[in-house]
Amino acid sequence: MNDAQEGALNPNALARAAGALYLVIIAAGVWTEAVVRGSIRVREDAAATAANLIANEGLFRMGFATEMVMGLADVGVALLLFFLLRVVSKPLAMAAAVFHLVSTAVLSANTLTAFGALLLMLGNAGGTFAPAPFEAREAEALVALFFNWHTHGYSVALVFFAVNCLALGWLIHRAKFLPSVLGWLMAAAGLVYLVTSFTRFLAPEHYGAVVPGFLICLLAEGTLALWLVVRGVDDEKWRASTG
Repeated sequence: MNDAQEGALNPNALARAAGALYLVIIAAGVWTEAVVRGSIRVREDAAATAANLIANEGLFRMGFATEMVMGLADVGVALLLFFLLRVVSKPLAMAAAVFHLVSTAVLSANTLTAFGALLLMLGNAGGTFAPAPFEAREAEALVALFFNWHTHGYSVALVFFAVNCLALGWLIHRAKFLPSVLGWLMAAAGLVYLVTSFTRFLAPEHYGAVVPGFLICLLAEGTLALWLVVRGVDDEKWRASTG
């Protein structure tokens, strides 16, 4: 993109579109995790989880579709923020977008691990694509395993997203057209994502102690999204940065 094309961009249109899509991501993520999986998965009880999965098949499928929408919105946010923040540092803005897109790819692929639990239960009941039938306890154990894989896959994706948040934090902090505090908040969110993800893999017995840190992530990302939607950016300062 040359200078003339960059100057023709409307930074507030970019900001508000990115903010709106970010709110979609937050709402979709909270709903699928708290409402869908939260009402189906019963920790330490594979039989109850399997029963809930069959009883709430429609809700589970809706959650899967919602996560696909979330992935599409993720791609949009990554690209929009790249165009918005490239005036601060094009290489770092591109790196942030790449890490964001890798995270989105991992998250999207990871949804199949949880969806595989539903396919297993339906197949075991004699539905379409039925595998060789498992004993009830075997099927329940596999469902628990699929959900466990999904949880760990989510943490893998958050490692890449954490790097994206750290890069965004630096870019926003250096940008003259956005409040510096938003950059600090996003950097804090990135650190939380790194700590929680590596705690899950390296010291899972302590994972519960770091889970409250996700509230920092919700605060940081929610504040950034709302700011972009409501306040946008300082148009004059953004255009001055293009020079």
